[in-house]
Amino acid sequence: MSIKLKKDNRFEDEVSIKDLQKVGDKLEEAEDSNEPFIVHNEEDSLTVIGDANETENKLMDVTIEYRFMEDELEEIPKDAETAQFGNTKYVVIPLEYKEVNLPARKDHKLMASAIRMQPYFVRANELRDEHIERVKQIEEKYGSVFKYDGQGNAISQSKNDKVKKTMEKAYVESHKQFSIDLVKLYGDQKDEVIDAIYTFIQVLLDVDETINDHMTPYSAVLAILNIIDTFPNIFNEASVLFGLH
Repeated sequence: MSIKLKKDNRFEDEVSIKDLQKVGDKLEEAEDSNEPFIVHNEEDSLTVIGDANETENKLMDVTIEYRFMEDELEEIPKDAETAQFGNTKYVVIPLEYKEVNLPARKDHKLMASAIRMQPYFVRANELRDEHIERVKQIEEKYGSVFKYDGQGNAISQSKNDKVKKTMEKAYVESHKQFSIDLVKLYGDQKDEVIDAIYTFIQVLLDVDETINDHMTPYSAVLAILNIIDTFPNIFNEASVLFGLH
């Protein structure tokens, strides 16, 4: 499956909280995969997790966009795109990487980067679960439930107007706390998790170090979403090694 994002964030300067939420959701989807991987037990024996029959050698194509200031380039390639932001003119150059796989010689480097991603997403999931638990407690306390309108609003189903308002206020306070905690987590750990994502992509695609920092955040997010979708086993193995299961 090919994943697409809205084009309106192609020129953002960094990977956002919402971008990382998309990555976290994709990692959770990956947990449903039966693609096998091997882990070492405490007894130093090997265990195969997943379906050992699912051993297809997958390949994928990846397109990465690199953004430069115009004066950084000696010449502008024909397939480049230019964009003006204030007084600065940028050049965006797409590079296509064909038939990408997971070579064994890179496995330890890829695994190291995948494990470095784990702390952020583990904590983000914990914060979400804490919010969900608080909401359950509100419903139990007032003997009613919430329904959601698709716009992020929780609507109490209580027939008592006072209870309805009290429940909805409590929900808003819980969600506000969740948002505050998530923003703090992002501020504390964004550099580490974003660097891990970039490093994973760099190692997998053999991106030259001289241009790796020019990879657009949009491309990095789109690439890692597609990589997780194609190679879920390496991220599930990282999850196990991080001690999640």
